Amino acid sequence: MRNLFNGICLIALMIFSIFSSQPAAAANTPSINGTTIPSATQIVDMNLNVWTLSGGKAYENGEPTP
Repeated sequence: MRNLFNGICLIALMIFSIFSSQPAAAANTPSINGTTIPSATQIVDMNLNVWTLSGGKAYENGEPTP
């Protein structure tokens, strides 16, 4: 149970750090559905997949996405 609690706390801290980083500049317009890319170097989704951007391409767990 303690490992579950620690995992939940870790996820909450990562999510907090993503959304508490610098806000997007006004010149950055969101997509049609409102999606924006945060200033964080990586994001972690609810399945603990790590998403990054490099050279204009999205990577999931270090592998390029289609």
